[in-house]
Amino acid sequence: MTLDETGPAYYTMYDMKKDILTVRLDAREKRLLDETHKRLGVSYSQIVRDAIIRYANQSKKESEMTLADRWAPYIGKFDSGGLNLSERTGDKVRKQFEERAKRRSR
Repeated sequence: MTLDETGPAYYTMYDMKKDILTVRLDAREKRLLDETHKRLGVSYSQIVRDAIIRYANQSKKESEMTLADRWAPYIGKFDSGGLNLSERTGDKVRKQFEERAKRRSR
């Protein structure tokens, strides 16, 4: 590890069978990496490898999600302040998204 007092920490991770990766970390990222290393008892390299795999899997899942899937957690979740502006809006909008998806897949 190289620490430049005016800038981020630099980690060069070596693995005899794999490529070498140098990662620049700010103070917060370094602290999080150190805390995770101590808590889990695994190498810095293993933490980074796991993070890359998780990030790749998550981004793949998100790119395969439909608009309805991405919006589902938010639809019908907001309160109009007791005005009851719409009933079951989430179900209605979700159904519209599903119908559009079916039409596109034909």
